[in-house]
Amino acid sequence: MPRRAAYNLGKSLVVNGLRTEAIALLRDQLPHARRLGPDHEVSLLLRTDLAKTLYHVDAPRDDVREAVAILTDVRARARRVMGATHPVTIRADAEFPHAQLCLELAEARETRDLDALRRLQRKLGL
Repeated sequence: MPRRAAYNLGKSLVVNGLRTEAIALLRDQLPHARRLGPDHEVSLLLRTDLAKTLYHVDAPRDDVREAVAILTDVRARARRVMGATHPVTIRADAEFPHAQLCLELAEARETRDLDALRRLQRKLGL
C-alpha cells in the first residue's frame, strides 16, 4: 500500500476511534518502507506517522516512550540526510515537543505527581 494511502487509512481509523487498528496498519507498512532504506523519505514519513499515532494525552507511557524514540531517530536521520529545512525534518521536529509533553504527562500520571499533572495539563490545554 502506498504511504499516502496507509497514512490516510490510518488517520481515518484514528478519527473513528480505532487507534489500535491504525497502529497495526502502520506497523504492517514499515517493512515495505524499510526496503527503500532507513533514511529514505518514505521510511522516515511512515515512522513519523506511526509515532504521531502512538502518542496522545491518554496513551500508555510505553507507547509514548516508543513515539519519542522514533521521533528522536527520525529527526536525526532526516537532519543528516535531508537537512534542517527539509519538510520531513520540519514535520518530525514539530511533532517532537508535543510527544515529549505527552511522555511527561504519562510519567506524572504513573507517579501520581499532581503538581506536574496540573502544570502539564495546562501546557497541553486540557
